[in-house]
Amino acid sequence: MWLEQALEQFETVPLWALKWQFFLVDSASFIIITNFNLTLVFVTLSVWFFFICGLSKKIFFISNYELLAEKIYRFILNIVLNQTGKHGEKYFAVIFAVFLFILFSNIIGLIPGNFCITSQLLVTLTLSVGVFVGLTIIAISIQGLNFVFFFVPKNVPSVLLPFLIFIEIVSYISRVFSLALRLFANMVAGHALLHILSGATVAGLKKIGSFSIFILTIMAIPLVLLCAIICLEIGIAFLQAYVFVVLFSIYLNDCFGHGH
Repeated sequence: MWLEQALEQFETVPLWALKWQFFLVDSASFIIITNFNLTLVFVTLSVWFFFICGLSKKIFFISNYELLAEKIYRFILNIVLNQTGKHGEKYFAVIFAVFLFILFSNIIGLIPGNFCITSQLLVTLTLSVGVFVGLTIIAISIQGLNFVFFFVPKNVPSVLLPFLIFIEIVSYISRVFSLALRLFANMVAGHALLHILSGATVAGLKKIGSFSIFILTIMAIPLVLLCAIICLEIGIAFLQAYVFVVLFSIYLNDCFGHGH
């Protein structure tokens, strides 16, 4: 039962629908606001707010906020420079925006009652396909026809060359699913585990007849475990955004002909 309830949090639920009327004929709803749309707008505004506050010199209600924003900025910049060198610096803005979008989506999804948009395979797949197509266009624009040699390994027997070229092409295309499934699976698994563990903890607390010291001690175990899982999920939320941009940067480096 808890597993079924845990999976319900990933369902897209309509919250509001707008209808129109034309010559006294009612139409079906053509604008539907769902929990997905609402969360997506909230995440976008949060990222925008982060940028505005990070650039503002009048932030007096958050201590050291500008320093935090600068540290995150330099952290991602160092990743890009370490993986791509100076060549990838002009693409930093895109990578930084992707990092913030994934990070805010993951963290906001951890707030009880909120919808986690990165737990939707369509979202993660859209991100990965966008990255894949964009990097392929960059690679072709930089390397031209020489891009095809990216799939041709060097110093291999000619007999094995067709087979290895096929493997390289499949490996290149699989980057799309690797980026999408890694983020999707981690978010779904983490949120489902949190829901099941919190549901079991609440159910156990409701069945306590007398609040003896022994019972409270026993029930403190799942509470401590729940807090530990929450801290772990916060770390995973950051880690998955970090892994995504690191792989993004590595794939970007291949676009400059630094692959094989």
